[in-house]
Amino acid sequence: MSTAEDFLLISTDPISGKSLLDSTKADPVMGGAFLLDLVSSGRLTLDGEGRKARVAIRDRSPADDPVVEQAFARIRNRGLQKPQNVVTKLGKHGRTLTYESLVTKGDMAPRPAKALGIFPLTRHDVVNTARRDDLRGRIHSALIHDQPADAEIGPLIGL
Repeated sequence: MSTAEDFLLISTDPISGKSLLDSTKADPVMGGAFLLDLVSSGRLTLDGEGRKARVAIRDRSPADDPVVEQAFARIRNRGLQKPQNVVTKLGKHGRTLTYESLVTKGDMAPRPAKALGIFPLTRHDVVNTARRDDLRGRIHSALIHDQPADAEIGPLIGL
């Protein structure tokens, strides 16, 4: 699973199906998750330091994950970019696309609901509770019991 999928899995309330990530933070956090996946796969790198740091494309080949690939396609043909701009571009509609991916994989199930009894919206029930519980347990161990965070849990804690 991608970092974005894992993050949405642990940040969706299993009872209400509501994302605990508010709409103003959704795109930047998803952009950050996609950025982490693209850096770890060797497709992006950071050139320079401090305020002069820029994100560079190292490998233009398609990403393995279809959702990460959709995000990568938005920046693949650009030159050096500011990290903030990359996160913004990568995260566009990220939560929606990631929920769709989780539904397709069977890890979540969409459920129609209404806000204030009027406005239609979709909640997402967590189907893969074992994966969610495992991730949350490992995060808890890393943060509370001083266990080392691995390459899967570290990025989730950072987000």
